[in-house]
This record gives sequence, structure tokens and C-alpha cells, in this order.
Amino acid sequence: MGLKAFGSLKKKFSDSPAPDPVEFQGYYVVRLLTGFLPPLRFFGHRKFFPVDVACPAPGSGGFNEFLNRIRIGCFKIESGDSILGDGQRVLRINYDRSGNPFWLRPLNDELKKTGDGCYLGRGVLRLFGVPFNSFYFSVERENPRRLSSQRPEGDQTADGPSEKQTAASTVKKSAIRGVGAVIFSRAADTMIPRGGVFAAGAADYDLAPRVNAYLDTLTPAIRRLTPVVLYYLEFVSLVFNGRRFTRLPPWRADRFLTRMENGRLLYHRYMVLFLKLLIMTAFYEQEAPAAAIGYVHGCRLLPPEDAA
Repeated sequence: MGLKAFGSLKKKFSDSPAPDPVEFQGYYVVRLLTGFLPPLRFFGHRKFFPVDVACPAPGSGGFNEFLNRIRIGCFKIESGDSILGDGQRVLRINYDRSGNPFWLRPLNDELKKTGDGCYLGRGVLRLFGVPFNSFYFSVERENPRRLSSQRPEGDQTADGPSEKQTAASTVKKSAIRGVGAVIFSRAADTMIPRGGVFAAGAADYDLAPRVNAYLDTLTPAIRRLTPVVLYYLEFVSLVFNGRRFTRLPPWRADRFLTRMENGRLLYHRYMVLFLKLLIMTAFYEQEAPAAAIGYVHGCRLLPPEDAA
């Protein structure tokens, strides 16, 4: 199934025309494509193309952006033949620039146009001088309407908020809900099983509401990221285990999370650590676990009321 899906992306890329570098300007949303899973967007990944991105160095160059603040991978773009040597004309995104980390500089992204503001890309990595196609992804021009909807709370247009915006602002959807809550519960049960250091485990407490309350205090980007992490955990297990995460027996789920935490993929480690933070924070705020470790709620910066 995976090879067939990869082949369909390869054919679509081959059949599409090369875009003109001058049509790239502004922010573009980036999603990983597998062919058998929904498009995956990691940490709000975007690419930014400045006006001079197609000019030769030392222009400012474009960059990749995560979580609306983390920028990495400065690049320049140019039209040319694919470095795979297959004779295709592509738009190349070149990361071989000073200032980029050493592991990123051998990477070249190659783009083909699939529609107005929509592009199909492939990541071409050079190892020991030999290029190979490592993954496919989509690039889509960011919707200006969507950008306007991301204004901070309280930021209004001259006409004021619409009735729909007012109604939506009164009801905030929980970050962990539905299928995401099922995946979260399974991850929590795996990290804190019954019969461990404490007799009780995560399954004995309803941790999701406390985690949702904690996430509501963070930036909206983190709230949007949380279900993405959960769904990624659920479906990436298909690749490594042949089953979704929630279908794994406890020992395999534990082994899978351990491998992710100790593996070579940095974002896998960050995902597990992020889930650990949420789960441990909520679990050890419960009365019994808190008492067992000697934790008392509150920072105790003020003296007791009966103090002289």
C-alpha cells in the first residue's frame, strides 16, 4: 500500500509543470504527504518567500517557520533541472547556505505546480554525494481570510466582530476531545499504568479536563498542536507496528513510546516529552499521587494567615 501510494505521488509530480519563481511571495502552508494518511502539518509549518527570494545570494532568502515564531532553514529558489538527474524541470529550494545547520545543507526541495497557489514538492537529500527522493509534501498559499481570523482576541475590524465571531468566542472547544481524548487516555495509561510506583494509574483519574484547562492558558498555537500530536501518534504507529496506537497491547504501546523517546528523530522525542509534561502535570495534581510525593498545592510564597 505504501509503495503504491508513493508511486502515485511520483506520477503526479512527473505530470505537473514547473512553476515560475516570480509567483512565490508571502507565506505558504506545508504538509507532509504519504499517500495513505491525511496530509500532516507539523507544528504549524510554513515557508516564507520574500520578494527577493529568487535573486542570487546575498539576498535575504526565505525560511521555514514553526509555531509562528521558530525560524529555521534559510533558502533561495531557482528554476533548473532536478538534481535527481531524471530530466525534469523543477523549481529548486536550495538550503546549502551559510548559517544553516550542517544536516540541513544537503537538502534540496523541488516543486511542481498543481493548481493556483498549490504545489507538490519532493525532498531530495544528498548522502555521500548521491541524491535520492526522501519524501513528498504539499505547499499551498496561505489564505488571507484565514490570516485575518488569527488576530489576537479583542482585535476587531472597523466594522466590529460579526455575530458568528461573537458566538464562537463564547464557546472555546477543548483541545483534547473525541477521538483525541481516546488517544490521550491510552498514552496516559501507557506512561502511568496501574500497579507501578502507585497502586493507582492514570486510568483511575479523568486527566483530560485538567489538561484542557492547562492548555487554555497557553498560546492558541499550542492548543492546535496538541490534537495533531495525538493523531500523529495514532497513525504513525501503523508504519512502525502495523496497528494504530490505540489498538496496540500495553507492552507494545510502551515499547513504541520508549523507542520514539530514545530514537534519532528529534521531533519524535519532543512529542513524547510534550505528552509526558501534560500527563504528569495532571496526574500529580490529583490528591492521592500529590500526597504520596509530598506535593502541596500552591507556591507558598506568602506566610500563613495565623502568622504573627
